[in-house]
Amino acid sequence: MKIKKSWKLQASSSKLQAPSLTMTEGYNRM
Repeated sequence: MKIKKSWKLQASSSKLQAPSLTMTEGYNRM
């Protein structure tokens, strides 16, 4: 559950970072 909040926050910052977006998507799938 903590990861969900983290990935949501990272998603905003990942918008600029392409590599981070992939990692965020992976976490979201989990």
